[in-house]
Amino acid sequence: TILVNSSGVFLDKSNDPDTLRTLAEGRFWDHFRNSAVVKHYKDRWEVELTLVRRGSPPYRKSTPPWKINMSRVSFLSGKRSVQNISGKESVYSDLFFAKTDCKGRDYNPRYNTVNIPIENMPSVDKYKVNRIGKTGKMVSSEADWNGEVWKNVPQLALNNNLFTLGKSSSFVPEAKCKMLYDDDFLYVAYKVSDQYVRGFFRKDQTAVCCDSCIEIFLRPGGKKGKYYFNFELNCVGSLLLARAKVPENGGRISFYMIPEADLKRIKRRTSLKTVEGEISTPVTWYASLQIPWDLLEKYSSVKRPRKGDVWTCNIYKCADWSSHPHWITWKKTPTFHAPGSFGEVIFE
Repeated sequence: TILVNSSGVFLDKSNDPDTLRTLAEGRFWDHFRNSAVVKHYKDRWEVELTLVRRGSPPYRKSTPPWKINMSRVSFLSGKRSVQNISGKESVYSDLFFAKTDCKGRDYNPRYNTVNIPIENMPSVDKYKVNRIGKTGKMVSSEADWNGEVWKNVPQLALNNNLFTLGKSSSFVPEAKCKMLYDDDFLYVAYKVSDQYVRGFFRKDQTAVCCDSCIEIFLRPGGKKGKYYFNFELNCVGSLLLARAKVPENGGRISFYMIPEADLKRIKRRTSLKTVEGEISTPVTWYASLQIPWDLLEKYSSVKRPRKGDVWTCNIYKCADWSSHPHWITWKKTPTFHAPGSFGEVIFE
């Protein structure tokens, strides 16, 4: 429900998770990116909305599960009158999408990926990924994080707040990440000292970033790589994975959702199994991914890394629908989908 009154005051209830529960568990609706801007003129109001459809084909070619219903409600002599003003243009496919947002920035209307110039950014951060000779044990508890396999592995901290995505709360979690690799897999482990934790989405390829979620955006081949992969894992083990094509000459990013059959090959573990409602008290949770190299090779032209190879990535922690939303990153960046601001990962 989106309301604008005669004074231009704006009310947006479109982020309510219970209201959106029936919308394919977030497959078609893009949570926080449906932000709106209201402009009030003498003779009219203009409301700028971003409506998004998620998912790989055939979802992008299918009819969305909603229409835009516009009504004018007035009160005259104590009587309520409703006038439907939708018309033909209320159908999603007939809506006009501007090339820029209200601030004049170029964006992808399907994903609202804003191309913000990266200015005054610090030097590229680096993380060295150690090689292990045997299959690495995945992290799912404090004992694993501090255990024999992982205790001496260098860790990186997520110390940068990303305020461009929305209004961050006063709460900021403490999140850390470690990585290892062998001939067959990349292992990514997380430790999160968190609060206001939610784990609503229980299926893969749903909007897990609305929950308490950790993410790694990995670009095989480094700065010359044509694609990057965004691995998004919520606190109860649901995974979203897409391949993003890096645009040339400042163009727009295009996305391809990886088929769910391939997602089943990615092992994941989390210390939290189910979360009902929201955990409002402080809690530390752990998570890890075991990513097959041949899966990345299937969807990119880059071979699995060897010693000395340099790829790029960024690490994130978010909680879009938490009562205390936040967005933090390892490498300072203007937005999540900004491969030019990824840090370096060097394979030892």
